[in-house]
Amino acid sequence: MFLKGNYPETLKFLVSKESLLVYFVVLANIVNILMFHQNPNLVLLNGLFIVGIYLVVSDRNDKIQLAFTLFHFSLWGILIESFLIRKTNTLGYRNPNKNLNVPLWLLPVYSIFVLGALHTYHIFCIFFNK
Repeated sequence: MFLKGNYPETLKFLVSKESLLVYFVVLANIVNILMFHQNPNLVLLNGLFIVGIYLVVSDRNDKIQLAFTLFHFSLWGILIESFLIRKTNTLGYRNPNKNLNVPLWLLPVYSIFVLGALHTYHIFCIFFNK
């Protein structure tokens, strides 16, 4: 049994410029991590560049709010993860930042994670006509 939803509009959005751009951002960052994992500073710079390119190229009308949201989530994600690692010692990174227990290249990774989550939310809003 299929869910009742707005299939045509959802499919249209899934192949829209915005969706293709989000897919590109996610895939570009995966490639970035795979190719440059030995150089964490390059992973960080490339990741920030990928997020920056998205914000420039996207047709969204809420780019400033989105940028603050991505930064806010990333900052708190890094701080909380660092705190949990320090207190529990259950996870470790090969190349953490000197003052944190996590590498700084996680900042754009968390940002892209949030971007993907917000995009997925928007897809389901279209599907369920909300």
